[in-house]
Amino acid sequence: MTDHPLLVGLEEIAGAPEARLRSPEWLTGVLRRVGLVRQPHAFDEADHVYLCPSPLMGIFQQPEELASFLVSLADENVQTFLEVGTWTGWTIALITAYLKRFSPGIHVTALDIDLLPSKPMHAMASGLPLTFVQGEAKDIAGKQNNILRLHFC
Repeated sequence: MTDHPLLVGLEEIAGAPEARLRSPEWLTGVLRRVGLVRQPHAFDEADHVYLCPSPLMGIFQQPEELASFLVSLADENVQTFLEVGTWTGWTIALITAYLKRFSPGIHVTALDIDLLPSKPMHAMASGLPLTFVQGEAKDIAGKQNNILRLHFC
């Protein structure tokens, strides 16, 4: 086991019993431990203790909101998922790991005009049904069916 916070979070999600996965409180804790991108203005002051040391590390979502959203998808049998605006890939890796637990046949596409996932990110996400694509939404429009399309700001 490694101490890289993203990999630890991915392992926690992969090994958690279903009851924990369905708990927004538990999942919020996992997301916080993974770490938040160093953008203090984007997070509640109480979450500042979870900011990562580098601006290229961490998730760029409110942990409670993302956890609640994911738990709401648990019974939706999501088979395809598109994230527009991927940045470094931390958030989509965690989303993919979570959704894979409930929809083993899922395929996730992460799209960004300036794709930044690093080689270590690709290695950590290698066991996930996740494809990183550099481009714009118009580049893949109409090429995938039944996509739950989100854009995180």
